[in-house]
Order: sequence, then C-alpha cells, then structure tokens
Amino acid sequence: MRVLFLGLIGILLACTILCAAQCCVQPYVVCGHVYDDNGKVVKGVEVTLKNLRTGEVQRVLTNDKGEFLFECLNFKQGFRDGDLLEVACKYETKVVKVDVQYAGIQVELNKPSGVDVKPIIAGTILISVAGGLYFYIKRRRR
Repeated sequence: MRVLFLGLIGILLACTILCAAQCCVQPYVVCGHVYDDNGKVVKGVEVTLKNLRTGEVQRVLTNDKGEFLFECLNFKQGFRDGDLLEVACKYETKVVKVDVQYAGIQVELNKPSGVDVKPIIAGTILISVAGGLYFYIKRRRR
C-alpha cells in the first residue's frame, strides 16, 4: 500500500512538472517604448498585454523614459510557445508571437521611422522580426 501511495505521488509530481513545462518555465518578458505622434517617448501611458489564447489581460503604465515591462511570472496562466499576444496603447496595437527560445519580445509602439531602438533590458541582443515590427530578446552568453 505504501509503495502504491509513493508511486501515485511520483506520477502526480511528474505531471505537475510536465504541465509547468508547457507554460513559461523561464523568465519571459514583453517590453518596449511608447512614442507620441511627434516621435517623443511618452510617460504615464497605459499599455495592455492580452494573451489571445487565454484572454488574460495585464496593464502597466510607461515610466519616465516611455518604457513598459510585463513579466511572464506575473500571469496566472503564463505563456506558451506560439501564443499570440496583443500589445496595445492609445496610439497603436500590435500582435506578436511568443517564441520561448528567446528571453522575450521588445515591442515599439507608434515608433517613427529613423528612431534607433535601444534594448530596455541590459545585456540583451535585439533580433529584428518582420522589418522591425518587433524584436526578440536574446540573452548574451556569459
């Protein structure tokens, strides 16, 4: 009986680990800047992030540098590889795709052409996707 009980505990633990692996098991961020119609970064603008698979929505305000940051661990259901995320503010809405081989996505909202994109998270490399619509964040190897 004791062996059966321990076996069931082991199976439940393995299932829990596998389910957790389906969601974001490593830190995953969605960040970026918000620009106004004159090309200046804007502080205090509400940015929403909606996981189109789960319907879960989070909101943050941009800081003094016009930056916003969402962390995967703050979402009840996390992210899965391939999830579509809607990132929106009063100026623009973009839909991006989660790719867990990267550390996250940097999305520039309402960015005018000719403005250089700077990484928000120190120690990252931005990989342009679809002509700069958004950027995957690749952590530098140490």
